[in-house]
Amino acid sequence: YSLRDDASRQLAGVAWFSKQQHEHIEPRYTTTFAIRLYDIARSQGLSYPFAQAAHTDYAHTLEAEHGDIWLETDEDNIAAQKLYEKLGYATILAANHRIIMGLTV
Repeated sequence: YSLRDDASRQLAGVAWFSKQQHEHIEPRYTTTFAIRLYDIARSQGLSYPFAQAAHTDYAHTLEAEHGDIWLETDEDNIAAQKLYEKLGYATILAANHRIIMGLTV
């Protein structure tokens, strides 16, 4: 998924899902999610609607069964953790300054 700035037509962010399991969490988490917003889009309140739209589209466009979703972030990235919690993710594991969060779909 991509987010573009209307005025400049620049790429403002990307989000993606990938079929991938994590070796340290339950195998039911079969898909990972990631999001990146670039400087042009930061501090504009775009993270949540962009991530929510990506999740909604992902859930509605899959033809095959899919498992639960996981992601990983730094333990000191509180803004990201709040975003993920707002999307429904919960912490599964915290170790080595990293947090793995999961979403049951």
